[in-house]
Amino acid sequence: MLRRISLIAGACLAWLATADVVRAQDFPSRPIRIVIPYAPGSVADVFARIVAQDMQEQWKGTIVVEAKSGANGSIAAEEVVRAAPDGYTWLLERPSSPQARRSARSCAGIRSRTSRRSARFASRRTSSSCRPRCR
Repeated sequence: MLRRISLIAGACLAWLATADVVRAQDFPSRPIRIVIPYAPGSVADVFARIVAQDMQEQWKGTIVVEAKSGANGSIAAEEVVRAAPDGYTWLLERPSSPQARRSARSCAGIRSRTSRRSARFASRRTSSSCRPRCR
């Protein structure tokens, strides 16, 4: 009986010793693509590149920003839909914009079940003002 317990304990220790080797691979193990539905050089493009640079420094990986403007954002959205669902292709757009809603509806592959909001990068407030006698 003691020999059997010793064998089981030895097997458990061997299993625990190899558990570190078999762990999940580190993320990101290859470049991450951030696709934006805006023109190169736009405010959104500059913002995405600033975010990508910070992510590269923190994650020690490569982040590529691709500007795919046109068709009210549908080109960029379709690019992300066609990518493998492995977390390495992201779509960066403003969810409150009519463009984002149209592009999401126009692409059959983007639905709430197949896409997920992963981060909120920024928030802005707007205000409007007018003269006291404004109509």
